[in-house]
Amino acid sequence: MKTEQGSDQVTQLLEQTDSDQANFRLKAVSGLAGIKVSNLKVVRKLEKLAIRDRSKTVREAALEALSAPAHKKVQHDNNRLAKRWREIVIGQISKWIKDDLIDAKQGHVLRQRYNFDMAPATVAGTEVAEAPIQVERTKAQEEKPPKPPRTLSEILFSETTIRLALYLGAFFVIAAAFILAAAIETLRLPILSVVTLGFFLAALALRKHLPQASFVLFIVFSFLVPIGASVLLTAINIHHAFHDPFWIAVVSFLAIVWGISTWVYSSRFFSITSLGAASYVAILIGRWANTPPHLSLLLLGLVGLASLAGVYVIRNWKDRSFALPLFVVSHLQQASILFLSLILLTIEFFLPSIAQGWWLAIAATWLIASAFYLASNVVIPFGLFPWLVAGTLFPVSWFTLAAFDPSITTVIVMTWIWGTFMVVGGEILQIVQSKNLHPYGLPLLLASAPLYAIAAIGGLVDTVTLAFTLLVLTAFVYGSLSVRRPRHLLWFGALLSALFAYFLIFDLIFLENTNFYPGFVFLWPTLILLAVDPISRRAFNAQIVWYQSPRILGFLVGILHLVILASSFNDQPLRSTIVFLIYSAFFALYALSDHKPRLGYLATGGLAVAATNLLIYFDQESWLAPLIGLSIAYYLGGLALARLQRAENWSLVLRSSGLVASILVALSAPAQGGLAASITIILAASMYAAEGHMQQKGRLIILANLLYLGAYFVALTEPLHAAFALVVYSAFSTMYGRSIRNPKFGYLALAALSLAVIHLLLHFEQTVWLAPMIGLAAAYYLAGLIPNLQGRGGSWTAVLRTGGLMLATLVSLSAPFQGGLAAIVSMIVAALLYLVEVVIRKKVWPGFVGNILILGAYYQTLFELEVSGLLYFTIGMFVYYMAGFIPVLLSRSGKWANMMRGSGLALGVLLSLAAPLQGGPGAIISVAIAATAFAIEAFHSRNIWLGFPANLLYLGAYFLSLAELQITQPQFYSIGAALLGLIMHYLLVRSRSTGSAFITGTVSQLLLLSTTYIQMVSTEQFVYFFVLFLQSLVVLVYGVVVRSRSLVITPIVFVVLAVITVMFSALSDLGPLLLIGCTGILLMVFGILALALRGRISQATEKLRERLGGWRS
Repeated sequence: MKTEQGSDQVTQLLEQTDSDQANFRLKAVSGLAGIKVSNLKVVRKLEKLAIRDRSKTVREAALEALSAPAHKKVQHDNNRLAKRWREIVIGQISKWIKDDLIDAKQGHVLRQRYNFDMAPATVAGTEVAEAPIQVERTKAQEEKPPKPPRTLSEILFSETTIRLALYLGAFFVIAAAFILAAAIETLRLPILSVVTLGFFLAALALRKHLPQASFVLFIVFSFLVPIGASVLLTAINIHHAFHDPFWIAVVSFLAIVWGISTWVYSSRFFSITSLGAASYVAILIGRWANTPPHLSLLLLGLVGLASLAGVYVIRNWKDRSFALPLFVVSHLQQASILFLSLILLTIEFFLPSIAQGWWLAIAATWLIASAFYLASNVVIPFGLFPWLVAGTLFPVSWFTLAAFDPSITTVIVMTWIWGTFMVVGGEILQIVQSKNLHPYGLPLLLASAPLYAIAAIGGLVDTVTLAFTLLVLTAFVYGSLSVRRPRHLLWFGALLSALFAYFLIFDLIFLENTNFYPGFVFLWPTLILLAVDPISRRAFNAQIVWYQSPRILGFLVGILHLVILASSFNDQPLRSTIVFLIYSAFFALYALSDHKPRLGYLATGGLAVAATNLLIYFDQESWLAPLIGLSIAYYLGGLALARLQRAENWSLVLRSSGLVASILVALSAPAQGGLAASITIILAASMYAAEGHMQQKGRLIILANLLYLGAYFVALTEPLHAAFALVVYSAFSTMYGRSIRNPKFGYLALAALSLAVIHLLLHFEQTVWLAPMIGLAAAYYLAGLIPNLQGRGGSWTAVLRTGGLMLATLVSLSAPFQGGLAAIVSMIVAALLYLVEVVIRKKVWPGFVGNILILGAYYQTLFELEVSGLLYFTIGMFVYYMAGFIPVLLSRSGKWANMMRGSGLALGVLLSLAAPLQGGPGAIISVAIAATAFAIEAFHSRNIWLGFPANLLYLGAYFLSLAELQITQPQFYSIGAALLGLIMHYLLVRSRSTGSAFITGTVSQLLLLSTTYIQMVSTEQFVYFFVLFLQSLVVLVYGVVVRSRSLVITPIVFVVLAVITVMFSALSDLGPLLLIGCTGILLMVFGILALALRGRISQATEKLRERLGGWRS
């Protein structure tokens, strides 16, 4: 009836638009602008009025009326063009406006036929500014409209795709036919010869017109050559001895052909394949000669060296980037050669098998490698190549000597000579002012160092005298070069060689029976090397190179000395004490004379170690008191120096030394144990606390806190001592917090004091702890509450109240372990404290905890009354949750109601998580009750997101039911999960939560369909195919009803996948030839159908896109 009345009203308004009076026409246009349902006749009438009406006011009103949603819907429903085509039409209309073919009003009317879903509608008054914007387009945009993006159908049915399908299909069919023909042995050679020649001729014919196709055909030809050669070798059946020469000739031919093809086709690929073929020729020659693999490696090295010549030619012909692939591959090959050579040398070292003459081939391989990297640096310079040249020259002397079976002494001496040769060579190359030779100087100099080291170590194996002589000569060589031109590395090498020669003096024949204390042996060179630094700087004003190397070496020897002394710590404590006292005095003088306070750390450290050794010497078992006393003395001395001017750095050294010494003593305190250990750690913590407070550094305070806690852990074995440590820590936290005005430290003080009470209870063997602890919590809270009631509240009172609440909570959590009436009372007291806090803070959150504690007391009461079962607890939760609606019924809903319902829901989740542990009907009902609570809350608050936990809990109850019934069929689980998921999807669609609806629907249908599909594949039973078909049909119908693309496409994909799976399982016995042939035929059929029906397919695809344009994802 309403529809008929609306139709009559629209007819009357249309008749009124033909009136002669403008005010009647304007009234009619206003009425048409407000209608809810429009039609094509109304829209066309408004378009005519917007262009042709005599009144400007009517034209503007009609133009504005066209932007109404009802009229836009009519334009959308009567549109037959895709959006990209409509964009082109709109661009052309703008061009017509610019060319004055139509005016701006007419252009706006025409545009609104096509831009109904592109931009918000514009009123008539703003249209005047729209035309000039369109006129400002550049000439290039006007002459060439924007190209719309290609759709998937256009890509699939494009000319390139069709040609690819046709040619690939033809190739598959021909390949299948030729493989079938080649299966006949008598036709193999003729067919392959004809095919190879055909590809070669086709490549030559197409080289100018279709170079890419010619390139591909030539690749096929070149790879058919070895196949044909293999068939020919099998056919002629020549002697096995001629197989290798035959293949050497074939592969050499390919290497030459590919080398020429590099120039013909300008191809990097052919340059690399030519190198590969030449390398394979080298391997074949080695195999033909029946020699050890070292000959093949030597020939491969020559091939790599020759490839660099090719890189040089290609670089000059093209450019560096064109030659780079061949260059990189040749280097990879050279690296592989050296790696294989090292593996063979390792095997030869353990299992000798080659004649001595082959060592010359090995040496030649490494010399060629050196020449390879030398030439590489000429062709394409790189900073690593000079180092590789030195590295490959490094072992050449050993390989050469191995060919002549020398003695060990000869090898050692020749190694030293080879190192000297490299040193001299490197020095000469650094002297020569040549840009190409200078980079090799430093690598050769450094390569001599390991050679000298190996010679010295080998000399020790032979005789100590030989090693001593070689070290002295090494020191002389390096020292002489350093005198000529000072360099850090050479001077360091000379000093190191001299140092090792000094150590060998004590092992010479005339001193080997003398027993020298190792501490003194290392002491004197350390002091001499370190003394060189200040003496050379102050007395001789020497360059940095002369004193920096002795300084570094002196510190290294000193560290080694300390390691040796530490390893023999208890052997000779008195001598060790003397050594450390000498070190302490030396570094103290060094620091004072050189004005370097940081060296004072070494002096204070040496004195501390000397004191420790002295305690060991006098066999003192109690070391904590004297050592912590020394630490305190350091620290107090630093505090005294802090008051003097210009002594801040020295003060810092002493204070830091005291702190470091104290923490080391504290770390060793548990070994002695007892009350002394706790007091020692407390003293160390107090020093750190004082320093942290003085310097305002938080990390020192953190360390102090850790030490106080360490004192507590050390005293854990004695509860009374532990309580003492905690009381001290509580006092420290309180004083420090008040000194920096940070009440948060009060929490640490309260926690420590509470723990101290627990230890006192343990000391007096009290097993009932609830009453004193809940009393302590109440005392904390009252101590903070009373000042607040008196109007003197502050941050510290808040800390006291919060600490009391936290302690009360912990006591309530531990109450069930003691049980009884005390546990119930403790929970009630804690709940009362939280409820009082609600009044004080005027916030709801403490009420959450208080209500949970009340529930805890209820549950504890049930437990004490021996009422078991999860269901009773859940019923209590549900009653508590429903009590949250009492304020709602009284029209006083607020934070308390939300608090009670929120607490009930949270508790319901916790009980539901515990349900699987209990099992049985009670667990199922409990989870269902919790789910019902969430569902009630979702409907009450109109919050769709609460439907997720409700559905999950219902699903959990359903799964528990299946488990109780011992149902293991996956279908029951997947169907239930998918059903709840689709229900949630429908609710999300109704609430317009598009993204969440898409994710929920996708997961639900994938869970349902994939489970069935996996069962179908694993069991190979047709019934699952039928089930999958029905499930896909149900999901498809639901997707059509709710207009969801994902719920339509996914079931179709699963059905098609199932059909393909069944089809391939039925055709699994077909041979590969038939599979290749059928694939080729299908591709050709696709190409032919695409050519014949491309237009119709595009139109059908376009219509489908338009139909699905308004669907959801």
